Amino acid sequence: MNTKQIGTVAEAKVKANLLAKGFNVAEPEGDYLPFDLVVITKDLRMYKVQVKSGKIKKSGSVNLKLIRNRYEKGRYKHDIRYEEGDVDIFALYVFDLDSCFYIKADEIKQHKYCICFRVNPAKGSQTGREFRMLKDYENMLL
Repeated sequence: MNTKQIGTVAEAKVKANLLAKGFNVAEPEGDYLPFDLVVITKDLRMYKVQVKSGKIKKSGSVNLKLIRNRYEKGRYKHDIRYEEGDVDIFALYVFDLDSCFYIKADEIKQHKYCICFRVNPAKGSQTGREFRMLKDYENMLL
């Protein structure tokens, strides 16, 4: 699959997951906004969701890249950082697990480009260090 297909699959999986959890989902027209979906709660609160995809690395971790591409003045600008207010929630679809994970943007705003999540507990010299465990982000945090 090319990157556009990967993104389309991830968006579809996240959308289906959110609908199955009882949320309403709206999609903005076009791909020029810094978010992919809008989640609407039963009490009509709205949250901007940016969908990302990932795969498990050999180290047993998954990276969430906090950068995006933007089309401007006839060409793509790469590696644009998200600004405060661009996104409320990052939805990470992990292909190897066929699962969706949800991370509040406020929780990771101190990270500039990437944040790493562990799939399995650390072993060896990394034991005792604090890690973000991916399984802790399975449920929608609203």
